[in-house]
Amino acid sequence: MNLLKTRRSFLTISPFIALALAEPLAGCSAASIAATIPQIIAGVEDASLILGQIGAFVATYAQANPSAAATVAKIELAIADARQALDAVVRAGAAATDILDANLQQALVDFSAAFAAVIALATQIGVQVSAAVPRGTAVRVPATATASAKLIVAEPMLLKVAKAPAKAPATPAK
Repeated sequence: MNLLKTRRSFLTISPFIALALAEPLAGCSAASIAATIPQIIAGVEDASLILGQIGAFVATYAQANPSAAATVAKIELAIADARQALDAVVRAGAAATDILDANLQQALVDFSAAFAAVIALATQIGVQVSAAVPRGTAVRVPATATASAKLIVAEPMLLKVAKAPAKAPATPAK
């Protein structure tokens, strides 16, 4: 059974299992797989965690602010789109021979755009991205009498992978 072709979201299973069982890996060399998969798995797990933290904050915000249902719905849709983009990164990563594979890089660019859309919407309710926040954590700032609650998350590692330089074209032999 190829998990990549199931309708169920792969991130509900685990990127570790999905990448380990993916059929496209058969054509890759062991060295390139060993170099690529850990970066992809770590990046996907990190991004999934960050999206989960934002989703939990949005749910809490929705309960406290029922009048913001339209904004919350837009953010939840953007989070779902970002999760689909993560699924695409996993699929492209399973078939990639290295981190600079064109399909993988396109999937990473698509995820970057989807994540930027999430943040653009979520900043309206107090979500911020900061390089000062350690990986795997989020900082919740409780509401006060003068300020709303905030959530500060780290930038996903996948955004750094997406910014990797493109491969230089091979020069023809003379």
